[in-house]
Amino acid sequence: MLDLQEISNLDFNYRKEILVLDDCIDTLGIIKNFLTGAHNLKVSYFLDEKDAISSCSFIKPDLAIIDMNLNRMDGIRFSLLLQQINSQSIPMIFISQDFDKKIEVENFYGHNSTFLCKPLDQELLKRTIVDKLLI
Repeated sequence: MLDLQEISNLDFNYRKEILVLDDCIDTLGIIKNFLTGAHNLKVSYFLDEKDAISSCSFIKPDLAIIDMNLNRMDGIRFSLLLQQINSQSIPMIFISQDFDKKIEVENFYGHNSTFLCKPLDQELLKRTIVDKLLI
């Protein structure tokens, strides 16, 4: 089982930055509880895609965790905007209660992204985050 100490001990060349966008405060809380305290990570949390987009001019994430069902757009559209603003490919973890969204993510991104179904399995979330950051 991975824990926060193991993530803190990972040898990154620089402090990795993660962008988390979900309009559900409970889901943000689960992710935040796991990531808080990892000294080698800088995490930005957003409840609203408008705020996240506004921040993208100074956030250069190494990983994005994005809810598929947002208020103003879906997660794929947000991910495209994020990558366009940052001019780079960013590993993505998409999350949703709707398992059918997995097909949409796989059809669009193939194996370059990961889909996790809510409620989030914390161990699977941890392993997925570590795998994506080590790419």
